[in-house]
Amino acid sequence: MSKRSRRVTPAIIGSVISLSLLAGCGEEQVEAAVFETVAQCAASGEYSQAECEQYFNEAQAAHQEAAPQYANSADCESEFGAGRCAEGPELSADSGTAVRHHSYVPLAAGIMIGAAISQPLYRTYMNGRYGAFMTHGGATVANGVGRTRVSRSMAVTRPVRSTTTLSRGGFGSRASRASS
Repeated sequence: MSKRSRRVTPAIIGSVISLSLLAGCGEEQVEAAVFETVAQCAASGEYSQAECEQYFNEAQAAHQEAAPQYANSADCESEFGAGRCAEGPELSADSGTAVRHHSYVPLAAGIMIGAAISQPLYRTYMNGRYGAFMTHGGATVANGVGRTRVSRSMAVTRPVRSTTTLSRGGFGSRASRASS
């Protein structure tokens, strides 16, 4: 009788790496909450409708400022799924010419509320499934909505736009680099 090998999925690998990093870094963990909608946030009973609206507005502003940028819609949609990307800010060509084109950014999939700030979250798309909620830099926050624990730095750091436009595999590559 031969042994069958189990298939190790990217989600399992990512979870193991994330847990290993969290355990190894020793940084203090703090409570945070993940929501996909204002209604979901308000229904949690943790925040008022007005607070939820304010947090979502702040996260939307941060999304406009710091969302990962892709050179074309196909690259963005390969990471986040069909119809999950939008035209982003204009980019100038590296050669210094006046040629400009739009970047493409993923739609925010939800927000994380932690330590009195909120920030947008994104979900990658692979093999017909959406993955965990991730920050703009690719750090995994949670697998679903509700309460979670994150590093203090993740809960208090506002996203900052990268000056690099990503090509195919960009967000996943960033997620891998953030985890390694």
